This record gives sequence, C-alpha cells and structure tokens, in this order.
Amino acid sequence: MAAEYDPDLLFADLVDMLGRDHLVLLDLLVSNETRMLEYFMRYLRYLSARWDHSKIKLQAGERLESVLSMLIRLRLEIDRLVAAGLFPYNAKPLTRRLLAIEQLYEGADA
Repeated sequence: MAAEYDPDLLFADLVDMLGRDHLVLLDLLVSNETRMLEYFMRYLRYLSARWDHSKIKLQAGERLESVLSMLIRLRLEIDRLVAAGLFPYNAKPLTRRLLAIEQLYEGADA
C-alpha cells in the first residue's frame, strides 16, 4: 500500500491537521453533517486488528505519542460528557473501542 494511502499515516495527518485537539475531533464525531463517526470506528477497528504493525509505523514517524494521547483525551472527555448526561448518543461502542486501543498502547509500554 502506498504511504500516501496508508490508514495509520492518514489518521496521523488528520490528528496533526486538527491541531492534536481532541475537542475538534469530538465535534466532528457528534456532528450529523459528517460521516466522521463511521470513519473513526472503522479506523479504530483497523488499528486494533493491526496494532503491532500500526505501532511500528507510527513510532517510525514519531507520531505514536501524539495520536494516542489525543485518543486518550478524547475517551476521557466522552466519559465526562456521558456521566453528565450530555453526550448525544450511546457512546459505549466508541469508548469500548478507544479503551481497547489504550490498553494495547499501555501493554506495549510494559
């Protein structure tokens, strides 16, 4: 697969383009004007299934930390909004997927 079409590198580019701001990503995820939630869930499934390969690619470009820190901050913000009853849809599938990625990441550091 050509580097310019690599899902991990494209997502890392998106993270950079969003200024590594988890709140901008959150706005896109709750918007009914985008298909970001569908894309994001697909990417998280891809990342989980190919974690070892994806981790190596993101580490090589020194992007693993920025991508994962944004995902962790996103999950914490979603958890906060859900607890306050302010999240617009059932976030369990999304937070479950984000937590699985976080656990893979933490397991890689151990």
